[in-house]
Formats: sequence, C-alpha cells, structure tokens
Amino acid sequence: MRGAGTLLVVENVVPDDGAVPARLAMLDLHMMVMLGGRERTRQEYEALLRSAGFAPQRWEPTRAGTEILVAVPR
Repeated sequence: MRGAGTLLVVENVVPDDGAVPARLAMLDLHMMVMLGGRERTRQEYEALLRSAGFAPQRWEPTRAGTEILVAVPR
C-alpha cells in the first residue's frame, strides 16, 4: 500500500562545516574510487530522499558514529 511504512537510512554523515574527520575522508575516497559514490551531508541526504518521494522526519545518532535518518513516503 503506497504511503505506508517508514524508511530508515543508516549512514555516515559529513558535517555541514566541511571539517571531515579522517575516518570519513577515507570512506569517501573509497566510495568514489571503488563504487562511484560519496559521503553526503544531512542536507544532501534529505534532498535526495525528497526527490525520491520521501519526507525526512528526524535524525537519530548512534553510538557507532553513524546516524539514522527516519523518513516516510509523501
């Protein structure tokens, strides 16, 4: 059924100020070289989800250093 459910995106998030920690810089380089992807900021993830028809709801930090973006279909 369209419009039901919740999407959880678990990701490393690049800080908005551009001060990328070494751990994220290495992951970003790996993703660009091996997979053609990259790490993103919160705003970039939210824009990506909006373009796919989702409404971002909130961010939840984890003890592992990643963050969980909670989104629902629009």
